Amino acid sequence: MRIGIDARFYAEAGGIGRYTRELINELAKIDDINEYLIFVTSQGGELYQPQNARFIKVVVNIRWYSWQEQIWWPLILYRQKIDLMHFLHWNVPLFYFGTFLITVHDLILLRFPDRHASTLPAVFYWIKYLAHKLVLQSAIRRARKIFTPSEFVKNDLVEKLGTAEKKIIVTYEGVSSFCHSRGSGDPASQSEPYLLYVGTAYPHKNLERLLEAFAILKKSWPKPLSLVLNVWRENNILICQSFF
Repeated sequence: MRIGIDARFYAEAGGIGRYTRELINELAKIDDINEYLIFVTSQGGELYQPQNARFIKVVVNIRWYSWQEQIWWPLILYRQKIDLMHFLHWNVPLFYFGTFLITVHDLILLRFPDRHASTLPAVFYWIKYLAHKLVLQSAIRRARKIFTPSEFVKNDLVEKLGTAEKKIIVTYEGVSSFCHSRGSGDPASQSEPYLLYVGTAYPHKNLERLLEAFAILKKSWPKPLSLVLNVWRENNILICQSFF
């Protein structure tokens, strides 16, 4: 079978980028039968070096959420004569009618539409929101199967979009095999307990509420307790620190 994987997020630091890298690396270890076309951007192509002869790198410089994604991306896929395509996010071209699977990581787009998480003016934000919502709903409706990382996301799909449960497969995300030596400043080297947050500091992550909850918890916790934030986007980190 000729399988395509939309790996254009391959070079992204976290989130879908990490999911993309781990999925491809692990698939390459276990599948020597099917042929895989790994679609990456130029930046991703520099990082990704196939470790399996059945995995073929294809460079496509089409930005996600762009108009090119809707027009040129499906044409590229049709030329490759793919039997099954796996989109690792919900941004499936409206005019791609091949057989495909998608991974839905969450439904934040529908649960928390928040203009404050965007730099666009209000009018343009809501136009973009409606376009993304259309693409998301279309992808979920047309997908042969849907992968989710948790039962929570599965239930969201069922309750909010009426997706049939039998169409959804929960695939829990594992832990990376990489390791590193601990430095003197590594919180894991300390004996005192701590809470760890790993992620971005975008508004929808609601770090303000995390800090409020930690302040309440710390008052009643019988031992010294620290909160370690391992986050990106430094301007928001400073805001959180001053807030706390």
